[in-house]
Amino acid sequence: MFDFKDLEKCLPIECEIVGNPNNIRFDNFGTLEDYSKNSIIWVAKRNAKLQLSISPNVIITEFNEFRPFPELDCTVIMVSNPKITYSKILEELFTSKVNYIVSELAEISNLALIGKNVNIGPFTRIGKVTIGNNVHIGSGVSIYDNTHIGDNVIIKDNSVIGGDGFGYIKNEEGVYEKFIHVGGVMIESNVEIGSNTCIDRGSIGQTIIKKGVKIDNLVHIAHNVVIGENSIIVANSIIGGSTILGKGSWVAPSVTIRDGLKICDNVTLGMASVVTKDINVPGIYLGVPAKIKIS
Repeated sequence: MFDFKDLEKCLPIECEIVGNPNNIRFDNFGTLEDYSKNSIIWVAKRNAKLQLSISPNVIITEFNEFRPFPELDCTVIMVSNPKITYSKILEELFTSKVNYIVSELAEISNLALIGKNVNIGPFTRIGKVTIGNNVHIGSGVSIYDNTHIGDNVIIKDNSVIGGDGFGYIKNEEGVYEKFIHVGGVMIESNVEIGSNTCIDRGSIGQTIIKKGVKIDNLVHIAHNVVIGENSIIVANSIIGGSTILGKGSWVAPSVTIRDGLKICDNVTLGMASVVTKDINVPGIYLGVPAKIKIS
């Protein structure tokens, strides 16, 4: 059973508590649709006026969104960003701490340079690779030569990093010949890569995933792509070779970006959009072909 001392270390400095923190006793978490009297829950702004059938033990909500709940006997904690606060509570109190283990079933090159606190799952293959500190690599991952991985990176199960790109040249006889890819992949710090995602190595230079990028499951990133800082790439998206995606971008599910494009900072690409031309103006782009949304 957790109490206020356990909870306090997860709270931001600026918070407001309504109720008696000495009454905080919870051993579970929940949602508005599924919680118990011993739960801590997060109430989003849009749900602040909903009636709650029973009282949870603790409610995390946003400043100025609390209204008195005379029928409820609970403690309400108001913060500026309740979703982030709730996530920290779940991570600190309800998730198992990472046990950093390199599996005996992983195949690791003698030329690999591996930092501290690195977890490598079974059936993972790692070539001549540099890996930073505090890195988690799941099971069945393949990481090829000439890949550099920064600190605090997560690569989930069955992803392929630094594989050969899809590049062919038609010769004089009209037959396609393979263009050899000898480049690498640079993954900077604080990047997360989902399961079954492929990031191809550069043909000559590098494919670069800059710091803070979050990539979902089932994403394909082709050779020599550059993904700008703190961008989000959601599932089933395809980014063609040599495309440069600016920082702070949001790529929604099933977006296709053709090869060789330049997309400026702070662009949102709507679900299933197809980008066929450079984008030079920040904004929301939708459709096939993708066009800026005009409100």
